[in-house]
Amino acid sequence: MTGFCIYEIQLFNYRKAVIQFSSDLDGLVKAFDLLPRLSDEGSFTSIKISVPKDYNLTFSSQADALLINGKENLTINLSRDLINDLVLSSGTYDLELYYGGNSTGPYVVSFK
Repeated sequence: MTGFCIYEIQLFNYRKAVIQFSSDLDGLVKAFDLLPRLSDEGSFTSIKISVPKDYNLTFSSQADALLINGKENLTINLSRDLINDLVLSSGTYDLELYYGGNSTGPYVVSFK
């Protein structure tokens, strides 16, 4: 395989990862919206999210927003009050979204 061919494959895989990240973010925002509507306080849901190389995803309790930093920077304001902060770098994570209180754990985001 030539170097150019390898580069094209890497570029394709990177674009695919960014598209998956976008889809994961959409599901994450929907989960923040739906969990309080469909469940009582103290409920939680799990969601898988893949953060591509060269990106970070921050759950900011100060801004009550998702901050995406990478080749593009984006802020997604949430209609919920985040209780804790969490920063995710490149990788795949199983997050737990906890509604109505403060739960702890390595990949837990609590909100009201």
